[in-house]
Parts: sequence; C-alpha cells; structure tokens
Amino acid sequence: MRDLSPTTDKDAASLAMENELLRYETLHLRARLAGVERRLVAANQELRRVSAAPAPGRATAVAAPGPAAAPQVDRSRNDLVWLLRRLDGSAGRWVVRRFSGFRDLKARYLEETP
Repeated sequence: MRDLSPTTDKDAASLAMENELLRYETLHLRARLAGVERRLVAANQELRRVSAAPAPGRATAVAAPGPAAAPQVDRSRNDLVWLLRRLDGSAGRWVVRRFSGFRDLKARYLEETP
C-alpha cells in the first residue's frame, strides 16, 4: 500500500509537470479524433452522393468476376476484413458502429472469418 505522507515540493513539481503533459496529450488526441470524425463524415456524405445518382451510361448491374479475377477478389476481401478490424479496434470505433453499413459489413465479413 502506498504511503500517504505529505508530498514534498519536488513531488508536487513532478505531479504538476505530469498533469500538464497529460493535458496536452489529451488535447492532441481529441484533435486527432475530431479530424478523423470530420473525414469519416465527409467520406460518408460523398458515398451517399455517389450512390444516390448513378452516372449516365453506367450499367446498374455488376457482372460476376471471371476465374482470372479470383486472386484479386481474394486480396480485396482480405483488405476489407483488415480494414473492418482496424476500424472496429480504433479509438473512433463508437462513431463507425453507429452506421448500419458498417454493422452490416462487420456481420457479413468478420463473423464468418476465423
């Protein structure tokens, strides 16, 4: 158990310095999180804008990839699983979990992956 004796001037100075460092670190991390949130909202808005209006002349149905594209499809799927895990384990996971699309992708790709 820690001794609860009165702190000395040296201890008080050390605690004040540590408190100041933690305050700056907290401000820095909050600023980084706010930047990530802004980029996420902008990307989500862009995705909605692009998916709402298909380009003229673009086919609406997507053709199934042929056998030659199988390695690329596997790499793409692995990249998607990696990205979903990174987003779900990041500091901003509470933001992305609010979106139903993220929850759908997580259920589809992460639940079946060992």
